[in-house]
Amino acid sequence: MLNSRDIDDLRADVAANCRVWMQLCRDAGLAVCITGTVRDRAYQEYCYQNGTSKGRVPTFHAQGVGLAFDFCKNVKGQEYSDPAFFQRAGELGERVGF
Repeated sequence: MLNSRDIDDLRADVAANCRVWMQLCRDAGLAVCITGTVRDRAYQEYCYQNGTSKGRVPTFHAQGVGLAFDFCKNVKGQEYSDPAFFQRAGELGERVGF
């Protein structure tokens, strides 16, 4: 199964915007960690079966598509527990077209 975290696996424009967004986050004091970029069909089905993805395939994470990435707060034990972190990261994402 493929579950990439490599930004280079994203479509070129998405990868470029992801890097800009990550820098904006760093500048704002947000520690972000990319947890997923591109998935194959088998991994997407695994995510769906385990409830970590709402859909099967196709998906914006699919190989050859590369239009989506997942992230978390890069603080052990607080990866998904800070709504303000995700709100601010989302606002910064909107600045680069996400």
